[in-house]
Amino acid sequence: MKGGSEDWNEERCKALEDRLLRSDESQLRFYVRSKTLTRYLNWEFWPQKLIYIPVYVMDYILGITHLDPLYFTNANPCMTYGGMYDCSKSEICKLLPPNKQAEFLAIKKGSDPKDSVKRILEQNWSYPIVLKPDKGDRGVLVRKCGDEEDVAKYFQTADFDVLAQEFVDARMEFGIFCLRDPNADRFRITSVTFKKRMHVVGDGWHSIRELLEEHPRLRIFLGNIERRMGTEQLHYVPKRTEEIEVVRFGNHSKGSMFLNVAELLGSPLQNTMDDLCSRIEGFNYGRFDILTDSIQDLLHGRFHIIELNGAMAEPTHIYDPMYPLWRGIKDLMWHHKKLFDIGHGLGHEGPNHGGLGPAIRDLRAFRSWESKIKLKD
Repeated sequence: MKGGSEDWNEERCKALEDRLLRSDESQLRFYVRSKTLTRYLNWEFWPQKLIYIPVYVMDYILGITHLDPLYFTNANPCMTYGGMYDCSKSEICKLLPPNKQAEFLAIKKGSDPKDSVKRILEQNWSYPIVLKPDKGDRGVLVRKCGDEEDVAKYFQTADFDVLAQEFVDARMEFGIFCLRDPNADRFRITSVTFKKRMHVVGDGWHSIRELLEEHPRLRIFLGNIERRMGTEQLHYVPKRTEEIEVVRFGNHSKGSMFLNVAELLGSPLQNTMDDLCSRIEGFNYGRFDILTDSIQDLLHGRFHIIELNGAMAEPTHIYDPMYPLWRGIKDLMWHHKKLFDIGHGLGHEGPNHGGLGPAIRDLRAFRSWESKIKLKD
């Protein structure tokens, strides 16, 4: 069978792994000296709302014509509003097999900062640890805290529920989109993305800031990187050939480069993910963000899940620098049509919401809250 285990021997896995890890971090579909023009010419940097216009139009048409505007809520009965919005990450973590994820701790809004730090210390985790809002997306306010002082500083301004996670030090990060069609027995993978961490390489003369300003891609994210690394660290002058990691987490909006790994769609990963998804009751549609040390480990289920996103999840392979706009929109629309098919098809089991009025009210409250925390990022 094409893509079977016999085709994915150690040599082939290592070749793909090397290609992904050594891929050119400066690649763009179009490069010009102007940072603003670079943003305009490369659609992967366009505002999400602009890219989604045709997708939203289709969503509204499907919802209205079928008298089912909240169809997406039924796609994942195990998640609030199907995982489209106002969904707790810690509640989703409780759905996942413990041996497949990093240890986590949920800390409620209003907790005393000193008590929050104490609770984390009681977990006996090694630093660094990861702190993030328990709701929200696109890497907003996700921080890697290197010591107790960093943790205390985070909680001093965290006026929201927080998810603390043990840091997983793995070499590779992937986004894997899985769905199960109505009446189907098995899940299938529809998107695999390698989320590349980004670096600058020293020349012995220029500071990290100067290297970022000249980097074809990273100059676009200089502000985000500076807020995370700190101005003082950006003044450091790396030695010649010294490699400095400047983007750790796999968030495209924060500087990570996404690469389409379509060859894994027909690999043994299909069976691995089908087995995992089938163990999560009430899940039918979404993307796993996964950390692993190698392609072989990924294929055979030796990985840690750091997040599972439901109805709001994107097939992130579309943000590959070389992926054309028309195909990206086509893939988005295909996935959203699948979301409708699944959610509407499961509607007969009963609604996963309290009605249209409360759903709109919760959406407005969530968007308002999300706008506020983005200002802190």
